[in-house]
Amino acid sequence: MIDALTFVGALTKLPATYLALTVIAVGNALPDAMLTISQAGSGKAVLGLTGGYSGQLFGLLIGFGLAMLKKSLTQKEEIPFPLFKDAKENMLDIVVIVTTFIALMVTFFYTIFSGFEFDKKLGYIFAGIYGVFFISATVLACK
Repeated sequence: MIDALTFVGALTKLPATYLALTVIAVGNALPDAMLTISQAGSGKAVLGLTGGYSGQLFGLLIGFGLAMLKKSLTQKEEIPFPLFKDAKENMLDIVVIVTTFIALMVTFFYTIFSGFEFDKKLGYIFAGIYGVFFISATVLACK
């Protein structure tokens, strides 16, 4: 799959980050999304929402954390992290971080102000956030 995406990226000149944000992300998260939809449909939306956030958090902290720990233990020199040093080059990554933060804050405040009740409006808000994110990422990738 990765080789096929690399080939598509070479043909279309789309950045690898964009392909990862679209094709790989959807392939990775689709089973979780289907489970969350099923749980919400059976009245267990909180369980689905919690699983959605905690599953991604687990993957980030354990997957990325262990990979960085392994790399730092096997490599003597510093590991550079130039995310904000070259903002133009990393704008797609910054958009991902900002969108994730916005989604988390929307969930937090919506939950508080709605009396811990979820409804269609939250679903529309999330769909809108993802739509804006997808359009923004596509515009940035096609520049």
